Amino acid sequence: MLGLECLATIIFFEARDQPLLGQYAVASVVMNRVTSERWPNDICSVMKQKDQFSFYSDGQSDDIEDYTDNKLDWKAAAEARMVALKVFEKKEKGTTTTHYHSVNVLPSWAKHYKLNGQIGDHLFYTASEGK
Repeated sequence: MLGLECLATIIFFEARDQPLLGQYAVASVVMNRVTSERWPNDICSVMKQKDQFSFYSDGQSDDIEDYTDNKLDWKAAAEARMVALKVFEKKEKGTTTTHYHSVNVLPSWAKHYKLNGQIGDHLFYTASEGK
């Protein structure tokens, strides 16, 4: 899988039910990780990191096409690919965020990072360089 498709896959599975701004924010998290020395330097490796993205380790297919049998998910897949392309080509300004989580959970790491804000039902954070 190429980096662009990995980015679209992350956006689709992690943020397809979020506002467009939230999809861009999730993509920015991935790209910020790629450019940081703390994470792998390519999108697909970031996606495959253990315990980073729940869709990747749930034992189900990670192929977007397996989930586009209805109009809503087909549209969400097209939108995820559009967002991925814009972010991948750096036509959209990113953020400093390196982490996010759903408002339905409170991971232990959240108290150690700077909360940047909420978009949809995701909270976004920036990790300090030492953590």
